[in-house]
Amino acid sequence: MDVRKIDVKELLPQVSPFVMVDRIEHFTESEIESSFLVKEENIFIEGDYLSIGGIVENMAQTCALRLGYLSKYINKRDIDLGFIGAVNNCKIEKYPVIGDVLKTCVTVKEEIFNIKLINSEIYVNNELLVSTEMKIAIPNSFN
Repeated sequence: MDVRKIDVKELLPQVSPFVMVDRIEHFTESEIESSFLVKEENIFIEGDYLSIGGIVENMAQTCALRLGYLSKYINKRDIDLGFIGAVNNCKIEKYPVIGDVLKTCVTVKEEIFNIKLINSEIYVNNELLVSTEMKIAIPNSFN
């Protein structure tokens, strides 16, 4: 299956205008990469850049894409919901601006029961803009 053809809206609990990912670019069970075009009408735009809230939401929704894909296409069941438990070591080298296409890479580093420790990085044109660690809680999950 070409993951780039999947409608991300079927894997996310968020609806427009809160959808902060456009497409899955790559998927493995421990990694996912999404893309997202930063548009002027985005609700998280401050001036001409994407706010920290938009950045964190993009990373969290990339995690949600992974969980949604695992639920729907691998485990063949309803999509599990996850919740941000913590955001740590967030380093912003540069804020994304209107017109940037974000490539967000999420890697599961550790799994303890229903808690996932993930690393997330956002790139624009192969330049690292943002990196962070997040703890994601997934009640009733087997992913």
